[in-house]
Amino acid sequence: MRDLLVTRLNQVRLADHGNPIDPEELNDNYLGITEDDEAGQDWCEENGNTGYTSYAFLTDGTSPRHPTLAENSLICGL
Repeated sequence: MRDLLVTRLNQVRLADHGNPIDPEELNDNYLGITEDDEAGQDWCEENGNTGYTSYAFLTDGTSPRHPTLAENSLICGL
C-alpha cells in the first residue's frame, strides 16, 4: 500500500497576512474567474470532458486580473 496523488496544503489565516480580506470582494473575484473561463467550459461540454481546471491566471505572467487572489496566492505559496 502506498500514497498516490497526495496533495499537501499549507493552511494559514489570510487575515494574519497583509491587508484585511473583504469576503464579498473575494467572492466576486472567484465568480469573475468562472465567467472569464466560459471558453474552457464550452470546450469541455463539446468534447465530453467532465472536468476542467484553468490555472493560467496564476502563471501566465500577465498583471493580475484579480489582485485579491494574486496577493493571497503569494501568501499561500502558490
